[in-house]
Amino acid sequence: MDHLSTNVQGTEKSKLVFIEMIYFQTVFVTLYIFFMLGSKLTELVVNLLTNSNFQVSFWIFNGMFFCLGTIAMNKDIIDGQGIVNRHFGYRVVDNETEMTATPIKCMLRNLTVLLFPFEFFYLQRSDRRIGDYLAKTKLIKVAPIAPDTILNDIKNFKWDKTSLISIIIPLIPCIALLSWIIFLNFR
Repeated sequence: MDHLSTNVQGTEKSKLVFIEMIYFQTVFVTLYIFFMLGSKLTELVVNLLTNSNFQVSFWIFNGMFFCLGTIAMNKDIIDGQGIVNRHFGYRVVDNETEMTATPIKCMLRNLTVLLFPFEFFYLQRSDRRIGDYLAKTKLIKVAPIAPDTILNDIKNFKWDKTSLISIIIPLIPCIALLSWIIFLNFR
């Protein structure tokens, strides 16, 4: 009987995507637990004091989920490098010009974060993610930077029209969904 080899060699970029997803999921789960425990406690206190049935945890969870989703879509907005890309020495650039990708291109590239398993397996055979083809971007190797430098870069980041648009675009479906939920609950 033939056995499948357990020594699967992926590209360095597929490993990068895997580490990036593990990092984001670790942060998300930690924040989820923190916010859900806090919101459940707040909900219990509010309901005891007001004798109401207000669902604080639902609103906090959805608000947190939408904020984290927007952050995930824009993780590379500062100089084409998120925390993991800085650590491993990669930058998101325009596929044709090789200039640092615009904030909108970085956001478009990360729209496929929901396709993580497909992205990971796709990178086993390709040098670019599915999101890279969508946004016409690619990763290039650069000198690694300490990930904690992103805090100073965020503080000094100059917000322009394209960076604001890249933040607003992922929020549009979130706001629409929350509006629909509010409409259904209060009509």
